[in-house]
Amino acid sequence: VVGALVIEPAAAASASQLRYATPRLAVALQEAWTRRSEQRRLAQAEVLLGVIESAALARSMDQLLGSACEQLAALGEVHRACVFLLEDGVLVPRMASYADGRRDIGSWTQFRQAPEPLRLADEVLRTGRPLSADRDSHLLTGWWVDAFGMASALAVPLGRSPQLSGVLTL
Repeated sequence: VVGALVIEPAAAASASQLRYATPRLAVALQEAWTRRSEQRRLAQAEVLLGVIESAALARSMDQLLGSACEQLAALGEVHRACVFLLEDGVLVPRMASYADGRRDIGSWTQFRQAPEPLRLADEVLRTGRPLSADRDSHLLTGWWVDAFGMASALAVPLGRSPQLSGVLTL
């Protein structure tokens, strides 16, 4: 289902008018959906190309990760993207960027000095599978929700299981 047609009052439309108009409306909706899907695929390809170009121009790993996070957050239409990298068997917060490119030193400091692990990221690392969670989930609670006002998150593994290098969260 991509839409709904509501006629008020219902008596305003005759059955014959609806039989005539409904197929045309369905075709127009399908064409609009196809255009939107094509535009989204093009936008995704542009972002991925941008990530590749940024990788080639990056002077440091932090610059590369920051640019990738910003672009992926914008692509995913989310507030921010974060990278957690595996260091000595533990996921460590490594980079976070807002979709709009702004910088917040206070949030960055909090992120880097997290007093507890993000359970969602740890679970993705353990299972090697993408997961999503919201505030009702045991995977998205505690300090992370309070400090960053997280209402929901999507986490995906970085690398191939069992050789994961980290987790990306949106």
